[in-house]
Amino acid sequence: MLTRLLELIRTSARLEDFTVERLSRTMGVPVQRARDQSQRYGYGEALDAQWNQNFEVDPQRTVGARFNFSFDPIAPDANPPLAELCRLDYPRFTTALEEMGFKRTPYRGEHGRFINDNFDRLGMRVAVYPQGEVSASGQSTGRVCVKRVQVF
Repeated sequence: MLTRLLELIRTSARLEDFTVERLSRTMGVPVQRARDQSQRYGYGEALDAQWNQNFEVDPQRTVGARFNFSFDPIAPDANPPLAELCRLDYPRFTTALEEMGFKRTPYRGEHGRFINDNFDRLGMRVAVYPQGEVSASGQSTGRVCVKRVQVF
């Protein structure tokens, strides 16, 4: 799904290009409109027994329209292995954005803690959030996966 998302970003000039029809065609899944009165639309499914993958476009957010893609554990508060999420890891995903002409700017929170990388080009911003893999003993394995992608 991340490879298809990169193709969608590469072939789009702005978030408004992320229409229901285009998302369905490029992502290869049946995008549905929300059942409530909002104009939101998206898709979600189980990636495996431990992870969901989903995306949604919310064109009516009070702070501006946004596309949100994320991987979420099926069980609340679970910390399942990241093997499925790392088929296209963080370094390869972010390098692909830079190769499309996006300028990378790291975003840091309190005490300089890294939060995510923002990627900008005329008409579009992409925020990519990492998820570091840890061993059963709680030590970092050094492998970093994509946890969430937002397009503004």
